Amino acid sequence: MLVKLRNFILAILVILIAVGCFPDDRLTIESNFNTDSEEWGTDGDALEAPWTGYSATGGVGDSGYIFATDGETGSYWYFTAPEKFRNNLSNYAGGEMTFSMIQFSEFSNQLKSAPCIIIESGGNGSISYTFNTIPSNTWTKYEISLKEGSWIDESGSTASDDKIYDVLYDVQ
Repeated sequence: MLVKLRNFILAILVILIAVGCFPDDRLTIESNFNTDSEEWGTDGDALEAPWTGYSATGGVGDSGYIFATDGETGSYWYFTAPEKFRNNLSNYAGGEMTFSMIQFSEFSNQLKSAPCIIIESGGNGSISYTFNTIPSNTWTKYEISLKEGSWIDESGSTASDDKIYDVLYDVQ
C-alpha cells in the first residue's frame, strides 16, 4: 500500500479495520508505532534520516509516529507499508481504513491535487483516494470506507465494490 503525498512533513498513525459478517467480528491490521517504525518506509523524493523516520512520542495520545520531509525535487514521495498490509486483504473490503495525520506545510491544497492513498494490486490495477479535508498542524483523524463511492480506479472512474475487492485480493 502506498501513501502518496508531497511538499510537507507528515506523521501518520495507521489502523486498517474491516467489519466481518457479524457486528462483533472485526478483522484488524494496525500499526501503532509504540516501539519502532514497524517497517514502514518511504519511496520517492522524501529526504533521508534524520528528516524521515520514527519518533517514540508526540503522536495521537502521545504514541509513536512515522514522519517524512519532502525533498522538494518536484516529484511525489510515498510511505510504503510493511508486509502485513500486503497480499490478500480482500476480507477488509467493505470495512474502513482509519488513521491520523498531521502536517506542517506552507501549501494549503497539495493533498487535493493528487491521489493521497494508492493501493496497488499485483494484477488487478489500483485504487486511489484523495482527501476532502486537508490535515492541519494538529492531529486529524480520517475514516475512509473501503466501499464503492470513496475510491477511484486507474481509469479515473469510481471504483466499484468488486474492483475494491479485486485490488485488495493482491495488494503489493
